[in-house]
Amino acid sequence: ELAFILTGSDDLVQFGQAAQQHEGQRQQGHHGDQQEGMGMAQVVTLSQLYTGDIHHGFAENDTALAQYRAARISAKAAGMPYVEGLSLIHAARALSALGRIPEALDDAGTAFAIADSMDNDELRRNARNCVGEMLLASGRAADAIVQFDSALALGRRIGTADERFYAQSMGDIAWRKGRV
Repeated sequence: ELAFILTGSDDLVQFGQAAQQHEGQRQQGHHGDQQEGMGMAQVVTLSQLYTGDIHHGFAENDTALAQYRAARISAKAAGMPYVEGLSLIHAARALSALGRIPEALDDAGTAFAIADSMDNDELRRNARNCVGEMLLASGRAADAIVQFDSALALGRRIGTADERFYAQSMGDIAWRKGRV
């Protein structure tokens, strides 16, 4: 709230809310990161991730990608595997926006590997949605649907289903097929 008062920026408010949400989820055990609380390394890591999100929101995808890459390195050093995986997912989305789908799929695959090493279904759900987006962007709608369906099922099982994202994705597929 102080950042909003000082700058009037909704982005900074969203950053603060996202950081609070991350900490709440971490405390509830959704992430699997091992820290007892957030220290400077964790704050820096999340700052890099959310700064990337702000740049991505303004279609500054090269800058966003650099921030996501930095966040991944910081997350790995800080022992935050969930955020490392999330950084890869966000990087994949920036790569996709840059038309670099094969690299995006590689990053999403690495996020899957991290999720598997942690046995973390929340990160798996995020990675599946990301892969679905990449497949859809490359014209592979049937394969994308498999990923979106799997992500929705995982989310329902663990209580973090994103029906809105699913509905938007299915609507996008219908639109691309000329059904809308």
